[in-house]
Amino acid sequence: MARSIDAVILAAGLSKRMGCDKLLLPVAGSTLFGIFLSRFPFSLFAKTVVIVANDEVAGICRNFPVGICHNDTPEKGQAHSIHLGLANTTPGNPILFSVADQPLIRHETISRLVEISLENPGSIIQPRVDSLPGNPVIFPADLRDELAGLAGDSGGREIIRHHNRRVTWLDLDSADQFFDIDTPEEYQEFLRQWPNHH
Repeated sequence: MARSIDAVILAAGLSKRMGCDKLLLPVAGSTLFGIFLSRFPFSLFAKTVVIVANDEVAGICRNFPVGICHNDTPEKGQAHSIHLGLANTTPGNPILFSVADQPLIRHETISRLVEISLENPGSIIQPRVDSLPGNPVIFPADLRDELAGLAGDSGGREIIRHHNRRVTWLDLDSADQFFDIDTPEEYQEFLRQWPNHH
């Protein structure tokens, strides 16, 4: 591979709308987070770091080839998890940031994002369906300082807005793999969909 890309999986959210840690919800003998990790293509990345706030979530990580970084103050918002991800990856590498509550994300989608990043080293790489952007997103190494300047619940979207001309899109036909789970109703909908996706 001509360049190395690191991955940061953001798994320290507070799950306020769910009322419990959504990553630990049961799915087919595993958990929501266990399913996500089992589908993640670790071999594409020089290093994968998972930002966690929950010891049980950290325990799930130990079955996979990842570094574990504890966020002891998740109430500070997503930007703090991003800062921890930056601190635990290689300074010269682009970073793929992934949320952990998209268990339907496909290996092929992440693989294609990596390919596009290697072909377009100065671009932000983001998937979309129609005009709706999704996750994960790869940020080039030169935007690390701006990511480090985020605060509160500001995520990568702010950086993308500032550099919208640098975005290279991966256009996809179906939005199902970007289904994220924030509420009990969305969890039930996911369980209805799950038999069609594995």
